[in-house]
Amino acid sequence: MLKRRYSNQIIVAAADTLPEVQENADLVCSGSHDETVLQQALDRAAELKSATVILLDGNYRIDGFPENDGDGKHAALVIREGSQLINFRGMTGEKSPVIHVTRKALSAIREGEQVSVITVGKRPINTLVNNFSDFRMSIEGMDRPLVAINNYYSGASIIDRVRLFCEGYGPGVMPVPGLVGIRCSRGNPNGTGQQMSNIGVFGFYEGYQLGGEHLVAWDLLTRNCYYGYTFGNYEYDAGVMEHPLTLINCCDELMSCLPLFARCGSFDQKNRRGMQQIDLIGFNMELRPLENPTLSDVLPACELTPDSFCGSISFCANKFAHSYENAPDVQFWEEGSGHNFRTVNAVHKAGGSTAERLTYVPMYMQEYYDLDLRKKLIFDGREWVDYNGKPVD
Repeated sequence: MLKRRYSNQIIVAAADTLPEVQENADLVCSGSHDETVLQQALDRAAELKSATVILLDGNYRIDGFPENDGDGKHAALVIREGSQLINFRGMTGEKSPVIHVTRKALSAIREGEQVSVITVGKRPINTLVNNFSDFRMSIEGMDRPLVAINNYYSGASIIDRVRLFCEGYGPGVMPVPGLVGIRCSRGNPNGTGQQMSNIGVFGFYEGYQLGGEHLVAWDLLTRNCYYGYTFGNYEYDAGVMEHPLTLINCCDELMSCLPLFARCGSFDQKNRRGMQQIDLIGFNMELRPLENPTLSDVLPACELTPDSFCGSISFCANKFAHSYENAPDVQFWEEGSGHNFRTVNAVHKAGGSTAERLTYVPMYMQEYYDLDLRKKLIFDGREWVDYNGKPVD
């Protein structure tokens, strides 16, 4: 039961919300094409400039993508231009509301089209502050290209306590390219202000399409995605692309590929070497060749344009089902990628025996003091050498 009402709240109930709770709602969905009622709520919020749309516990059905985002692309729900601050969240209670993107909606997506479930409408500059929290989204299939939460035209934004599922995900089930969990801003977030936390995405081709600038994210999880994390893998043309993106205590489980570093800098730049800083702090991976979408070895992280990004990465990874031991022999980078990063496998010691060193898959320019050889060694990308450049076994 709601205890307090504010003039800038629009409360929406699902068709199966408890009747005594529905009485508190401004709008009630029918259980069919609920995107029309949810859009009414967002439009009322836009008229108020700053408002909160609250979804009560229940199941909301998205049966189509009737809206235009202002850029000629279809969406189920659009936060309109003119909005200044919009909160779209579930009513925190025993369970979160669930937004179901139905098979009927997916079947209506035209060939060659990528749609959005929730998106921000086109605006000249990124002026909107929009926040999403406390709901789940279930997509009834993995065979249509869509973006679940599309923050492309947002400015400052917080996404917190959200779960995004594609039904049927699991070992050997390949998501279609273009199926994206969350897409970040096209660039400038009006200073700082991009924040994501406590999010899980399951069964997407790309779990998180990260880009723009000044993103801080923590406690992100992906599972059974082709790519859990990609950086700059969509067109964007605003902002200062050397400004950092920072991920803390994020997980990538049962993926087919380690992170993709696609392009850095505005999309129309000829150089595309903005040297954007990417920091992955305490990045955790579960590498499962027989449990990921391709049922094959996990591909290492890759820079499409070598030396275009920089930063630091500390990670640990385990490799086998029911394994609770992090492995020293994990190849993080594809050969030739990641040379501007300081990459550390957290289980590697700074020094020890020759035998232990030889169990490592070393990182580019990693150092190690070999107690048996009584030498400080460096891995030059091909082999271990001493400080005079002489190869050692």
